[in-house]
Amino acid sequence: MLKKAHCAAMTTTVEMHVPEHVRDHGLCDQSATVIMRLAHSRKAMHELVLGTTECQCDRVPISDSYWKAVGQCSFGRHWASAQLSLDEQLVRCAERGEFASVLFLLAVGADPSYQDCLPFSAVCGGGHVALVEYLLLDERVNPGADGQTPLYQACACGKVDVAKRLLCNARVDPGGDQEALYGACAAGHTRVVALLLQEGRVDPGAHNQEAICQASDHGRVDVVRMLLLHRRVDPSARRQWPLFWACINGHTAVLDVLLNDERVDPRARNKRVLMLAGRYGQVGCVQRLLLDPRVGGDKDAILRAIADVRHGPREAERAAARQVLRDHLKTMA
Repeated sequence: MLKKAHCAAMTTTVEMHVPEHVRDHGLCDQSATVIMRLAHSRKAMHELVLGTTECQCDRVPISDSYWKAVGQCSFGRHWASAQLSLDEQLVRCAERGEFASVLFLLAVGADPSYQDCLPFSAVCGGGHVALVEYLLLDERVNPGADGQTPLYQACACGKVDVAKRLLCNARVDPGGDQEALYGACAAGHTRVVALLLQEGRVDPGAHNQEAICQASDHGRVDVVRMLLLHRRVDPSARRQWPLFWACINGHTAVLDVLLNDERVDPRARNKRVLMLAGRYGQVGCVQRLLLDPRVGGDKDAILRAIADVRHGPREAERAAARQVLRDHLKTMA
């Protein structure tokens, strides 16, 4: 490895254009060109980029990843702690929104299209709007790459501003496999779900009602309410599977919302929903189902559920659910 004294003496100058809409985010100074002199001294770096020796990291975020990149690229070899390629470092810096680091890595040869535009997907998932805007100007970046992964990352991570920007791009198709919607529903990002539902290309009823199944499975009650208002959503799909997922995972709030929808029938498949709630030890769901006269008034269904509770995980919870069923049975005598 080069000695510290030698590193300090070796510098590189990189010049690149920064568009006005990126400068407006306050990540760079107000000049049209950023001159970055890569030196070992942080003081020299700030003096050259910001015109001051003060460490104003709120204007240009400079992290350890940046200096690792300098060690590898400027001096032609790795620092002891940095064994990553330029492209791999670009992914890490992009994910963290390290604007100065990304600019430098691109200037010295990092490829933003690396692994189906993985750096761009990382930027979208991190919600870094300024970097999204900047990278979209690079012709190597395809915002619809890898099956619309950038949009999926933005939606699954709840980055609504990035999602809005991507949806304005002609190469982005939110209605391809609907994965962006499913990711937002599973994560419970209501603002993103609302944005996607406004898109004519998005079908919340696609793939046999996968959207409401994802929301019910993960207990996203606000998303479930939102989806139930959409004309293409049918909560009775797959023979009541949204209801089943809510009971299996113990999402009583979702269960309550679904039971209040006239399209949902807890009697389906021989009242299997009560058996599933008991089998998985979801006491709250068992209690809520027993309050529904379509289930709680059926003695045979309760007896079947008691017998079925013997099989399944969560032994203590199953025992509690069995006791709830037995107590309810006694009240029916």
